[in-house]
Amino acid sequence: MKGTCDFVGINYYSRLRVGFEPRSPKTLFVEISVPPHKPQGDSGIEVPYGEVYPEGLRQAATRAPVRPGAAVLEIIQDKGRQKTWLQQGGFPVVNPTESLTEMQRHLRGEHERFGCLGGHKYFYLDWNLNLYRCHFWEKPMCNIYEFDQSKLIRDGCTRCMIDCYRDPSVLQFVAISVSDAWNNLKKGKLLSAAKSVFDSRNLTSLKAVWEDRKWIGKV
Repeated sequence: MKGTCDFVGINYYSRLRVGFEPRSPKTLFVEISVPPHKPQGDSGIEVPYGEVYPEGLRQAATRAPVRPGAAVLEIIQDKGRQKTWLQQGGFPVVNPTESLTEMQRHLRGEHERFGCLGGHKYFYLDWNLNLYRCHFWEKPMCNIYEFDQSKLIRDGCTRCMIDCYRDPSVLQFVAISVSDAWNNLKKGKLLSAAKSVFDSRNLTSLKAVWEDRKWIGKV
């Protein structure tokens, strides 16, 4: 593998607490839980998704067997500097900074600036060929054979913060705005077109694209 690998990624999600539960023989007396007073990620469909635990990511990065130097991630939590800094080389953070900031807004219950494009520009298809807006959604949009433009969903969803959907929603925002402006111009809706063009989030989206240009260029 020497000389053939650009970088090694760590797929880190969250932390669950495992305890002894004598009243649950079906689970071999094991209880999986998340303390209610701890910050949590997505609620999950059947069980809690897990506790938000940044220290786990730090431990995973510093204990990785392959790394050029010690990669230390410092999670900046204060509201004025909501950003993840990679202090030393080793594991580049590919998520756009604005996307990480959106995740923090989600955890604090604050207004999120970029709604998800799941169900509008990308989808999840299960083994039965049922099409969902994303793999977190319980109800399918339709079967793949029934899909047409009328099935598209664009409602600014911020129900979860799954990065494989939310990152592209930030990166693609400016392109969607251009498309909206063009379509509104063709319909004679000048004010709607101007609103799309002058949306301040377009600059933030362009900044995110520029920030990730190295990785986007490799796709």
